[in-house]
This record gives sequence, structure tokens and C-alpha cells, in this order.
Amino acid sequence: MQNELARDSYSYIHFALVAGVVLVAFRYRHIHTLNRHRLGLAALFAALTPVATQVPAILVVAIADLPLWAMIFFEHRGYGDRRGQLRREAALGGVGTT
Repeated sequence: MQNELARDSYSYIHFALVAGVVLVAFRYRHIHTLNRHRLGLAALFAALTPVATQVPAILVVAIADLPLWAMIFFEHRGYGDRRGQLRREAALGGVGTT
């Protein structure tokens, strides 16, 4: 039972990692930019990996959860107005329509 759980968990986590790499590569290839904030957060998580192996799993989830929600808040607050403007323009037949 434990082996199957480990195998399945690895599969799902591996899928998320590969999807993240593909999305970063896609963004870089098409618009030639990287999101510095997301890259910094990824570096922070990589640096904290040794700590994550020494504390209980629920604490790791809690510690990882806070910066992720902060990033979501930051991006929503920073890009929300522009996203709404683009949607309104597209609905009126302006920018972004073919």
C-alpha cells in the first residue's frame, strides 16, 4: 500500500514539475520574458528544501502556502485592472480580436 501511494504521489508531483517547466519555456520562447517574482519564489522554495525535510509535513504545507497566496494576491492586485480592460476591449471588438 505504501509503495503504491509513493508511486502515485511521485507521478502527480512529477507532472506538476514538468508542466511548470513547459509553461516557463513557452513564455520565454514567445514573449522573451520571465516573471522575476515567480522565479524568486521558486529559488526561495529550493533554498528551503533542506528545512522541509526536517519538519513535519503540515508545517511545510503551511509555510509554502503563505508565500503562494501572497504571490496570487500581488499578481491579482497588480494585473487585475489591465486584465479587465483587455476583456472589455475584446468584448467591444477591439484589442485581441481576429
